[in-house]
Amino acid sequence: MAIQTDESGAALTSENDPPREVALTVAANDRLLKALIALLAMRDPGILKELPTVFALAAREDGVIGEATEATWERIGTEIRSIRTFLKSESPEEHFDA
Repeated sequence: MAIQTDESGAALTSENDPPREVALTVAANDRLLKALIALLAMRDPGILKELPTVFALAAREDGVIGEATEATWERIGTEIRSIRTFLKSESPEEHFDA
């Protein structure tokens, strides 16, 4: 199911997409992306430091990834901090052979 969003990134629904289904899809995608970022950061701890640089470069070059409201940037920062906190509470060496 494709989710369309408005300019702020909020999910739009249609008659065929009940709001609950959209909310479940957004929540699942959120968790999957966080897990993927955490996995990548476990393998390459510097990746979380590089994410803000990627966004900054995209914004400077009018890239779509760099277009967001102030609230969106605040949320991205919060999410990156929560991933860092999670990784600090875990021992990556227990999950992967070096």
